[in-house]
Amino acid sequence: MKFNVVNITDLLSSVGEDEVCTALADFECSKNPEIENFLRYNAIDFAKRKISVFMASVFRRQIKQSIFSC
Repeated sequence: MKFNVVNITDLLSSVGEDEVCTALADFECSKNPEIENFLRYNAIDFAKRKISVFMASVFRRQIKQSIFSC
């Protein structure tokens, strides 16, 4: 499996906020629930306000088929 590392702001620009939000809603991280909570509920807002930006490992090029890993 090949993964691409993508900056969330680039992802927002290329596919839009709704698509990224939908993909992040499925993110799970049993090892660290704080990370799960941040990505689901705060990551997009923080990125738009340039407070914090994360890099996502994306499988394939289509966000709908993305796998965000913890």
